[in-house]
Amino acid sequence: MKRNIGSGAGFLMMATLAAAWAPAHAADANPADVAQADKFLAQLPASCGASSKTVADDGTVNIRIKCDGNGKKMDGFVAIKDGIVTKIE
Repeated sequence: MKRNIGSGAGFLMMATLAAAWAPAHAADANPADVAQADKFLAQLPASCGASSKTVADDGTVNIRIKCDGNGKKMDGFVAIKDGIVTKIE
């Protein structure tokens, strides 16, 4: 019996590469900016649990704020680069 594992192996390899790339890419960000974003996210209320942070190619830490509770919704964005908030939406 012959099994074709090419597509499954390819998917596994791509998933592994993506997982390895994300932490290495985060290293491009200022560690203080990452810590500030983590602190900010940790202080949000439970209704904002869908909020997240990402790191842009230039090292900017982007925070997406998503809140939904008490019949109200909010979707916001904050960017931090080298200790300076560079964008608020």
